[in-house]
Amino acid sequence: MRVSLPVIGTHELTSAWAWAEAKKLSRFIVVGGSSFLLFISIYTLLSQFVWPSASRTLLTFMSSALSGVYNFFVHRFWTFRSRALVGNALARYLMVVAIATVEQTIFFYIGHEVLHLFDYLVQVLVAAPVAVTTYVLHRWFTFHPKHGVR
Repeated sequence: MRVSLPVIGTHELTSAWAWAEAKKLSRFIVVGGSSFLLFISIYTLLSQFVWPSASRTLLTFMSSALSGVYNFFVHRFWTFRSRALVGNALARYLMVVAIATVEQTIFFYIGHEVLHLFDYLVQVLVAAPVAVTTYVLHRWFTFHPKHGVR
């Protein structure tokens, strides 16, 4: 009797595939880090100079949406090297951004408004789970190979 193990995904687990994934993950981290710096810069500008009396939760939402434009184009052209039509990729990206923005806003609200933690501390703490969510969703949905990714 022959026992076969289930296949994991559509790729063989080869060193070439692992190397390609590691490169994508590395690029994702670089883009994510620069996106976070842009996000914090926008948040600081809004919260300290433009609209200091506004809700920090609202400013978090606005900063996330604005930094998301940069994030989309850099991920599309560099991280995942997508050849998908911009409109199609953008529609999938916006779905992921909506999920991540809701996740970030809920975590921020709990940390800042409920637990009364310093707003910048909460922004840093929230970045990690949101990054994991967005990598998984972008890798397997937004910029998936079936949508024209190299």
